[in-house]
Amino acid sequence: MQVAARQEYTIAEVARITDYHPDAVHYWVRVGELPGIQDQHRGEWIVDSNDLLSFLLINGETVPEQISGLS
Repeated sequence: MQVAARQEYTIAEVARITDYHPDAVHYWVRVGELPGIQDQHRGEWIVDSNDLLSFLLINGETVPEQISGLS
């Protein structure tokens, strides 16, 4: 398994990458299905790329090219 450099995405970026609506991504973060932390300086939710990859694989979703190299 290849270890990925730490990358983080905002909810808007996750939505763009996965082709889901930002509200859906925010919901997943809010209910804990997709781990995220709130950036205290920007006020935005941040999702780690490895958490996003795990979330997609567990839910049987297609892994976009932008993050497919992380597995």
